[in-house]
Formats: sequence, C-alpha cells, structure tokens
Amino acid sequence: MNGKWIYLAQRNPRLDRAAFVKRWLSHRTLGAPPAMGAEFVTADYAAVRAGEIGSVSEEYDAVGLFALRGLASIPTVAGFLKLDHIQADEKRFFTTTSENFSMFCAEKVVLGGDYTAHVIVQFLRRASGVSPHDFEQAWAGQGTAALSGLSRHVQNVVIAPPPPGFGYDGVAEFWFADE
Repeated sequence: MNGKWIYLAQRNPRLDRAAFVKRWLSHRTLGAPPAMGAEFVTADYAAVRAGEIGSVSEEYDAVGLFALRGLASIPTVAGFLKLDHIQADEKRFFTTTSENFSMFCAEKVVLGGDYTAHVIVQFLRRASGVSPHDFEQAWAGQGTAALSGLSRHVQNVVIAPPPPGFGYDGVAEFWFADE
C-alpha cells in the first residue's frame, strides 16, 4: 500500500494569489535531500481557484499531494519537513511551516486513470460516534461515481495524527480531463 503526504496550506498574507503560486512552485527546486525525493512516486500541486467554482472554500490556497513509495516512507518524509532550510523558505510564502498542516495517509486508488490538470480535493471528517475503522470500511464500499470526465479517483485515509485544526479522516481526489 502506498503512503501519501498531503498538505492544505494558507499563503503568507504579504503575497497575492498569483505571487504566492509562483513562489510556492519555485520551492520545489529548493534542494530537498535526495533521500526525501527518493521516497516520492508523484508530486502534484493544486492551487485553489477561489470564486471560480461554486462552494469552493477560500480558507486555504494550496494543496500538495505526494504519493510515497510505501507507508514506511512516512517517517522519513516527516523528518525532512523539520529541516531548517526548508522551514526558513516555507515561512516566506506560507503562514507557517508544512509540518503544521501536513497529513499522512494510506492511499487507495479507486480508478487508476491519468493525472490531469484539473483536480477536486475533498477533505472528509467522520461523524461523531463512527470509529475510524467503520469510517474507512464505509468509505471503501463507495465506488467511483459516474462523473462525466472523471479520469482518476483516489481515497486517502489519514493514518497518522494530524496537526491541530486538521482533524480530517479522509481526503478524496477526483481528477478530470477538463473543467
């Protein structure tokens, strides 16, 4: 089973959305240690397009989706998030460092199609009284809906305690061929 590192970030208020996205994407070239990069299978970055699609939250500005080689990759990646040079750079364009808004998950590919330029990411919380196991079992029983243009569908179950304020139990990815 693959691991997944997912973060839900807010931009530094000194930057407008366009400047944030440009600065955020340049962070990838900062020089993560080769051992960290070796743990990645894919790295996808999604900027929130606030106001363009109905009911999209404007609370956050970016989502990072990083498929990892396995669940055993999670401690390695989590450790690298604490490196001084990575944190110093993140403070320039995020409101805080990524270790404070990162979630580590087990990834289940429901529909294994292509990664595309358009993704909807949905963050889920289980109802009170529902155990994590029951949540995972009920969610796993839901197949891929017949959504027009759906290319890829992934269910990510949060398996490590998330940071305060990020009490999500699941993260769904819906990848589409076009808008």
